[in-house]
Amino acid sequence: MARPSALGIGIGIAYGCSSSSDDEHPPGASAGDAQAPGADGSTGAGSDAIGQDGGSSSDAAVGFDALAFGPFPPQLDAGFTPTFTTASFNQHKCTTAQVDAILGCLVGPNPDDAACNLILGDKANAACFGCLWAKGPTFSPGPLVAFPKNAIELNVGGCIANAQGNTSASGCGAKVAFATACKHAVCPLSDACVAANPSFYAACTQAAEATVCASFVNDAKCADGLAGTGGTLATCLAKGTLLDVSSAIGKLFCL
Repeated sequence: MARPSALGIGIGIAYGCSSSSDDEHPPGASAGDAQAPGADGSTGAGSDAIGQDGGSSSDAAVGFDALAFGPFPPQLDAGFTPTFTTASFNQHKCTTAQVDAILGCLVGPNPDDAACNLILGDKANAACFGCLWAKGPTFSPGPLVAFPKNAIELNVGGCIANAQGNTSASGCGAKVAFATACKHAVCPLSDACVAANPSFYAACTQAAEATVCASFVNDAKCADGLAGTGGTLATCLAKGTLLDVSSAIGKLFCL
């Protein structure tokens, strides 16, 4: 099984690159070609999962032109209209042990391939796997949201929506999700992804935040300060390692 190569949380965008195809990865696939999710295995609310090494805007612009990532400065299709849907908390599809084991294989720093082949191939874990990582043309994302090219990120918007009891399109959770969707629309993954410097993505999303996605990003500021309110919202917006934060949010959705 090809593990997702990056995962991020918060209002910021997160991208992953993989040479594998965009398949469904159900339990039973091989874990032998897994890739580690990040250099330091850490993440934080409102931060980019990759691209932390910076790079000048002029270098980024050259990179986008040379690798055909699309127009730069960022452009957004005039018909862009995001929609919001999310799975609910407390789905009772997993045990604590299943969440820890499955996410350890998906986003843990040092998974054991042989053990993960058994864990992900066990039909007894299929329902939990499906809750943690919902994929397909029609689905309500749970804790992990799947994107093309084997990339995922945490469903922080859905977590906030559930925590606040407002899963409507006007709620704060939806606004956070719309900001992320806008940046995905402006800076999509491409087949050149595997050859790209991660700073190109950071440059694109930062430019999008300040220009074509600015209104969505401004609306998403409703989440500012929510982590300090404690309780479930603090879990949704927590900082920590990829595995720790995804496990905490996964348990909200799937236990």
